[in-house]
Amino acid sequence: MEQDSLAVGIGMPIALFVIMTGIGLTLTPGDFRRELRSPRALAAGSVGQLAAVPLLGLLLVLLFRPPPEIAVGLVIVAALPGGTMSNLCAFLGRGNVALSVVLTVAASLAAVATLPLWTLLALEQDVGAVVPPPGETVGRMLATVVAPVLLGMAVRYRLPALAARIERPFSVAAGAGLGLMVLGVALALREDIPDYLHQAGLVVVLLNLGGAALGWLLGAAIGAPRRDRLTLALELGMKNAALGMLIGGTLLGDFGYAVPSAVYGAVMFGPALVLAAYGRRTLPPAR
Repeated sequence: MEQDSLAVGIGMPIALFVIMTGIGLTLTPGDFRRELRSPRALAAGSVGQLAAVPLLGLLLVLLFRPPPEIAVGLVIVAALPGGTMSNLCAFLGRGNVALSVVLTVAASLAAVATLPLWTLLALEQDVGAVVPPPGETVGRMLATVVAPVLLGMAVRYRLPALAARIERPFSVAAGAGLGLMVLGVALALREDIPDYLHQAGLVVVLLNLGGAALGWLLGAAIGAPRRDRLTLALELGMKNAALGMLIGGTLLGDFGYAVPSAVYGAVMFGPALVLAAYGRRTLPPAR
């Protein structure tokens, strides 16, 4: 068990760096300028990430009345920003990768302020400074999202022929890396998965499906193209579950609070891969 956890802890950052570098190979500065010039999807996704999905989490708590630690953990995972896996699935599903990356970074930075507020609201008491370390959160985002994406973009800009040759192998490696990470997490948690699913499975699945549906509906409400709707669904449906487990198990000092994040990290890949497969079948390759 400890060896599996250690392997996941070492292998996941390496795999994420490779994946995000491959995504960077498909992007140009113009992709990001386009998103900032027409920020409707960015604004809709940010509101969804930081307000709509956390409110959905609170609603599920009121409806289903799970045990207190599960209730708090569910609101925490609902208030989490998206993670690098949403960027990967947008890439695999031919979504708007630039929008996905911008949303991930923007929501992660904003969540430094909003996540503690939602956590305190869920706890319904003054527990002091239950605040994710801002420097650590920003540092992780820079290391796992921004730096490798910039590296890939730099290769595409400076060595376009090389970027064209290695883009497809990186795409294949990204898909394989995703599968290996899912398998690694499942192996690391295999002894506890039945208990976790029993305690938090239903509300977590409803939160996951509800978040993805909210993303798609927000995109439809602003008249976004299908590529952007798919991206918003992935961003609001996928969460940085590792950060949720850190907050619950370390900052709050009780792994019970981390259970919903652990379960979410396992179940979110099913709907996400369905969305990615749908995008790959129905959307043309991004230019």
